[in-house]
Amino acid sequence: MIKNLKVYYAFVALPFAFMLLCAAYFNKAIVSTIVRNPHPQINYAIFYIIIFGGAIIILSAAKSMHEAKTLREYSDAVREKMDIAGLQNIASNYSGDVSTVLQMMAFSRGRAISHQEQVAVEHELSSTRNRLIRRNALPQYLTGLLVGMGLFGTFVGLLSTLSDISILISSFAELDMATASPLVVFRIMIERMRAPMQSMSIAFSASMFGLLGSIVLGLMMVGLRRLQGDIVSVLSSEAARHVEVALLYESVNNEFGAGAGSGVGAKNPNVTNAFIGNASGLGTEDSKALTRIEERLAEVLRSQQRMLASEIEDFQAQRSEMLRILAEQTAASNSYRSELQQLGRQLGTVFTNMEKGNSEIYHQITELIVHMAADAKESQSLLTMQIDEQKRLRETLDSNINRQ
Repeated sequence: MIKNLKVYYAFVALPFAFMLLCAAYFNKAIVSTIVRNPHPQINYAIFYIIIFGGAIIILSAAKSMHEAKTLREYSDAVREKMDIAGLQNIASNYSGDVSTVLQMMAFSRGRAISHQEQVAVEHELSSTRNRLIRRNALPQYLTGLLVGMGLFGTFVGLLSTLSDISILISSFAELDMATASPLVVFRIMIERMRAPMQSMSIAFSASMFGLLGSIVLGLMMVGLRRLQGDIVSVLSSEAARHVEVALLYESVNNEFGAGAGSGVGAKNPNVTNAFIGNASGLGTEDSKALTRIEERLAEVLRSQQRMLASEIEDFQAQRSEMLRILAEQTAASNSYRSELQQLGRQLGTVFTNMEKGNSEIYHQITELIVHMAADAKESQSLLTMQIDEQKRLRETLDSNINRQ
């Protein structure tokens, strides 16, 4: 469980390292996405949150590793049957969240403990568990914040897209379809559609980076929670074993008398160890001690059940939050799809109006050609009549000249 701590380094640091390697490999694509984005501030904020959250998780994992090594050192010293003075000496040098529990167990070892001391050990064990859980508050918030930043970028991109689409549609209303060339109108439409496309890049890039960062930090949190869970489990086992041994010391005191029992336990450790090793031969007092041990184990089991229930509630809360986020993402996608459909319908209307304008222009040009042909014929007939009239006038003039 805690014997191979290097596995937890892989669990916590491997997703973050893999993300950095992928970012270095796809560096050009990421840079080009940010350069084409008209508002890259959201993407920069997402990158800073990912790096900050990953650093916090790695630092918390390193601190937990130190405490796991401390707990393993104390457990090995207990199993090697180190003397009480040695245990108290090494426990005094510990620091961290688990050090208080270890010091309480070390300084109460080798004797019977009172009910108040048992309650104090259990209370400190619960406080240690809560302190380990509270370390995850900020990383969990940053994991959810990344999803929120992705949604924020999505809505900003959608709002910018709607604004650009409204500008695009209003620009078509200003064009005179009767006089404008279809090629010019199509070129203007293509040029003005660049702004909505750039606004959509805000939505897609922010959602992509936010979700990827949330996934990476979530994987890192899984390894960190597993490490902390193993620390709490081993610490609870050590505390339960310590209470069990203390109850056996108390049964020794009850068997040999209140005053003499303590002297036997303190002055003759061989007798105490022999009694602990052969607890089944103590009769009714031993059955009482075993009953108390069973009660303590049941209480520890109930505490673990409460802890498991709280973890299940946290998981359900995270699951409901993720479902809510997915529902919001689906609603945003549906809204974006409806806006695109509306844009398609509006563009279809524009193309239809353009086709109608082209047909009207064609009819007008055809009528103009017909009128020009009729006018040309009429002009030709008038010119012919004028030429004939000039010929008659010339002949009249010639005949008058000849008569004179």
